Amino acid sequence: PVGYNERALKAHNWVRAQYPIPLMTIDAKLTETAIKAVRTCVFAPNAKIDGGGYGQNIAVKASFYGVDSVIQDIWNNRSHEAAFAPYLGQATPWDGDNKTDADPRVWGVYTQLIWHNSTRVGCATNFCAQLQKFEDGSPAFYTVCHYQDPGNVKGQFHLNVFEKKTR
Repeated sequence: PVGYNERALKAHNWVRAQYPIPLMTIDAKLTETAIKAVRTCVFAPNAKIDGGGYGQNIAVKASFYGVDSVIQDIWNNRSHEAAFAPYLGQATPWDGDNKTDADPRVWGVYTQLIWHNSTRVGCATNFCAQLQKFEDGSPAFYTVCHYQDPGNVKGQFHLNVFEKKTR
C-alpha cells in the first residue's frame, strides 16, 4: 500500500504537473514541523515552528478526508483558481489589509500549492479530539503541509504563479 508521504507527494505533483513548474520532493524536516503543527490541535496558521522560514497550508475536516483529497479538492479548488485568475502576471496582487477579491485568504492555499519555487514539502494529519479555533472546539482531522521555499511572497507572484499548461 502507498504510505501517507507518498500520497501527499503524488497529490501535490498531480496538481503541479498541470503547470510549467517543477515537481516536489518530500522533505523530512518539513514533515517534522508539520507533525508538530498538527499536534497542537490549534486550527490557525503557524509557520514559525522550529524557526519558521517555510510556507504553510492548513485544512480541517470533521470526518477523515485523505491527505490527497485535501490537496486536490480543498486547496486545488476551482473557486480559488478563479479568484486568483484576474491577478495572474501581477507582482503583488493585494495591498496590505485591503479586503478585496485579491485577498490572499481566499486563494492563498492554491497559489502556495502551485508556487514555482516551492519544490519541497512535508505534510501531516492528526485527529484532534478538541480542535481549538474550529467551530465549537469539536473533534476534527487537522492537516498541515509546509513548503520550502515559501510561497505567497509579495513582489514575486509574477515569477512564481503561472497559467495552466495548454493541452
